[in-house]
Amino acid sequence: SWQFIHCLKLWGLVLSSYPGVNVIETNDSKTVIAQHEQQLRPLIYPLVQVILGTINLVPASKYFPLRIHLINVLNAISRTSKLYIPTAPLALD
Repeated sequence: SWQFIHCLKLWGLVLSSYPGVNVIETNDSKTVIAQHEQQLRPLIYPLVQVILGTINLVPASKYFPLRIHLINVLNAISRTSKLYIPTAPLALD
């Protein structure tokens, strides 16, 4: 249902907004690499697994728009969290 898809999109947006990666900060003439640990970062893996399971649930062409929406969510998470999520095989399937 669309409610489930919108829920996955919302969690993808939340987790891509707060990825918890290293940030380079400059103080005067010093460069400091600070680890901004986010409490939401451990939720990335379970969300990706739920999205991948949803994509692979029914491989019919009827659900191709659903796959495109969820691949976009995976790409947003991958882009901001600096994690590799293989989406090319999902798009070419």
